[in-house]
Amino acid sequence: MTKRWKNLHPANVIGAVFLVILFILTIYPLIFTVMVSFKSTADFTLNPVGWPKEIRLMNFVDAWKGGNFSVLFVNTVVYTVFTVLFTIILAAPAGFALAKLHLKGEKLIYNYLMLGMIIPFQTIMVPLMKICRQLKIFNYSGTLIAIFTATSIILPVMLYTSFYKSVPDEILEAAKLDGCGLLRIFQSILFPLTKSVNATVAIFVGMYAWRDFLIPSLFATDPNSRTLVVGIYNFTSSFFNNWPVIFAAIVIQSLPLVILFLIFQKAFVDGVTAGAVKG
Repeated sequence: MTKRWKNLHPANVIGAVFLVILFILTIYPLIFTVMVSFKSTADFTLNPVGWPKEIRLMNFVDAWKGGNFSVLFVNTVVYTVFTVLFTIILAAPAGFALAKLHLKGEKLIYNYLMLGMIIPFQTIMVPLMKICRQLKIFNYSGTLIAIFTATSIILPVMLYTSFYKSVPDEILEAAKLDGCGLLRIFQSILFPLTKSVNATVAIFVGMYAWRDFLIPSLFATDPNSRTLVVGIYNFTSSFFNNWPVIFAAIVIQSLPLVILFLIFQKAFVDGVTAGAVKG
């Protein structure tokens, strides 16, 4: 063991120390948030950074009831699930078309999509609000789902395009010889291969729809149409001095994302690297 440590290169030691420090800096805010969420107000005032003297689960009950989270949680789940579904339904065929159909103007379309990643949402925010006001479609679930889908679909299209380019063309040619049309090839052969990409898209898009603040705050003016993030923002004004309850609300909002990532962690990594070699 001693010889092993002596043979370590100084750069490796420095890198390891840096990673440990980075890990501590990253994990401590999460531990602190969970720790405070179990404290009483008096305990937090006397010892804000220490471990809780007693576990207070009522903070979560107070946060759930006081923030109307039963309604906001359902809204957030609906917006997130349907945004993910519509994004996959639209992005997967688009990626297939760009990767395998050899369309005219294919590069122009691809560059146009890339341009969409550069333009920030704030540049289209005001015109979009004017359109929604004229159509009177504020506070509708479909409005928020459509905006979430439209503003998050570009990266999934890139991921699907990259993955489908990595699939050999010989597979498609063999399927065509067997009498399969393009729709059958996509549905039965290519799309079933994209499980890892689907998981990656679900995590990326799901996190975006779940935690976005700007879109629901602008297009959901009715308190019963808002999401958890907006609800927590308004919730802090009611419980401004009760930080344990506020931190409990933050834990409630963040926990589903953590569970989602832990479940699909391996598929997420596979999906990010899919098509990285070819394409």
